[in-house]
Amino acid sequence: MFKIFLLTCSDGRVDPAKALNTDTKDIFYLRTPGASTSAVSKKDNYITDKAGLTFAILDLNIRKIVVLSHSDCRAHKSLIKVTNGYSKDLSSGELYLAQCLKQRGYENPHMELRLRQKTECEGMENCELGFDQMIEYKEFPSIEKDKLCIETLKGGLLSLSRLRSMCKEVLSELSEDDIKKIKSFGDMLNFELIYDDLNGNTHHIFNMPGIKIF
Repeated sequence: MFKIFLLTCSDGRVDPAKALNTDTKDIFYLRTPGASTSAVSKKDNYITDKAGLTFAILDLNIRKIVVLSHSDCRAHKSLIKVTNGYSKDLSSGELYLAQCLKQRGYENPHMELRLRQKTECEGMENCELGFDQMIEYKEFPSIEKDKLCIETLKGGLLSLSRLRSMCKEVLSELSEDDIKKIKSFGDMLNFELIYDDLNGNTHHIFNMPGIKIF
């Protein structure tokens, strides 16, 4: 039985089952470059992600949504180089990775995160630090927090926040029959950002406020 809806990177070095300390059969996967998704409902990848979430909530009875980011992410590394004017250092494939993330709005994730903190996450409005600052100031001794790490984590938080918004949209469209169908499987959706340093260490970075289903 599936337990987790997981958005993670396409990078084959990431082993979600190991990182989450669970069985592969427990995870409903969505893999994209840089663990990215779209905030725009008319975009094809948004529709695909929403379809996956709807199926996970209604048919697989999943109540845990996880974004798994990782160290040395080529997608985010390429985006940083493009943003800083080093496009010539990239291969054609890396340029496509960067353009993918750029098109999906990951060039300045802190800007959208600040907006989302104010408007979307109940219980976070009065937080002293923004989501992006939390990552920089919170202590994770075994993580080497260079620019790539920080930007990758900010991107992961942005993805989690977007998935949370997507879930709210899915839940708002449920029929009475849908609600009756899923009532016995728990009334709360939970959201978590996890970071894999690819050295056998997994870090539970952030739990975003959950959503009551009914």
